[in-house]
Amino acid sequence: MIGQFKHFTENINLVPMGGSTSISFKWELAKRMEEKWLQYEKPITILYFGDEDLAGHEIERTISRDVRHWSKAEFNIVRCGLTEDQIAKYGVPISYEGKGYQWEALEDAQAKEIIKESISKYINLRLVHDVKIESYELRERIDEAIDEMVEDL
Repeated sequence: MIGQFKHFTENINLVPMGGSTSISFKWELAKRMEEKWLQYEKPITILYFGDEDLAGHEIERTISRDVRHWSKAEFNIVRCGLTEDQIAKYGVPISYEGKGYQWEALEDAQAKEIIKESISKYINLRLVHDVKIESYELRERIDEAIDEMVEDL
């Protein structure tokens, strides 16, 4: 799952969580969020992607409960996937245990669509791409100018 997110997202902080997230992990997350909240003075939105089963919802609940308890940061959690609507839309099969639906059952194209659609509600991905290209081009011009200055010496 994390591989898809690394591939389909750029310049977005990812915080992968496993089934039973440790207390120390949640504490560190709470303090990191608090630090960013104080730095930018903006509420934080967590886009949560998880399995549509008991464990997937439990991760979301415990993160919300524990991080809220340990952090001064203002934040909300938005469940972006896997949702019942997405299960119906993409025909996701029930897990072999018959107890829920797994993110891994999505095809890459389906996962990409869910990820990009969810993120685009909060981040202008086109603008992020344009800034990245502009930054790369500026770096090239700086490197060329430095090379010319070195040659003149």
